[in-house]
Amino acid sequence: MFPLFAHLPSAGYLPVGSLEGKTPWRVKRYNVASAVYPSIPQDFGAIQDDMTETTVFSQHDHKRCIQDALETAKELCRNQGLRLTDTRLRVLELIWQSHTPVGAYEILAKFNEEGRNSAPPTVYRALEFLQEHNLVHRLASLNAFIGCIAPEHGHQGSFLICRKCSKAQELTSAELEESIQALAGKQGFTVDNMTLEVSGLCPRCKAEA
Repeated sequence: MFPLFAHLPSAGYLPVGSLEGKTPWRVKRYNVASAVYPSIPQDFGAIQDDMTETTVFSQHDHKRCIQDALETAKELCRNQGLRLTDTRLRVLELIWQSHTPVGAYEILAKFNEEGRNSAPPTVYRALEFLQEHNLVHRLASLNAFIGCIAPEHGHQGSFLICRKCSKAQELTSAELEESIQALAGKQGFTVDNMTLEVSGLCPRCKAEA
């Protein structure tokens, strides 16, 4: 995995920092995804010039992340005629409580604390719904879930995962995805699904090591 990643074109990321006090990753508000999804009209240059290059590994207003993620989910479900039940919304909110992937058992424990229906099928069905509609990604290496930063646009997930603090930064790079598709094509291999998980140390944990 690592040699492959090292020889790919440099991967861009979708910042989750602040721009005038708001989270810039929200696609509808800032059209950030146009930088990495060619099918979207691209008017990213002006925003990119002003955008601070902060990531989930940096200090930022995380309440904005949660607020925007929930608003985006509600809007997406409303536009697609999907039922975003209280249970599904609460599961999504719990996943977004931090940028650290959350396991199903942690969600079940929280539901139990809150006096909600904590039967495993209830939570698992909610997770299946959120995955199916691109609102969360499952990280196989951790058997845990992380909120998707651009659910409006279906895409393959790629992540930098700190092996010490477990925070995960989603990457959104068309070049990265296209490079892997091209390498697979040379082997006569057809890619159906792809999740790239890169383990290492975030800046803070590296400094403390």
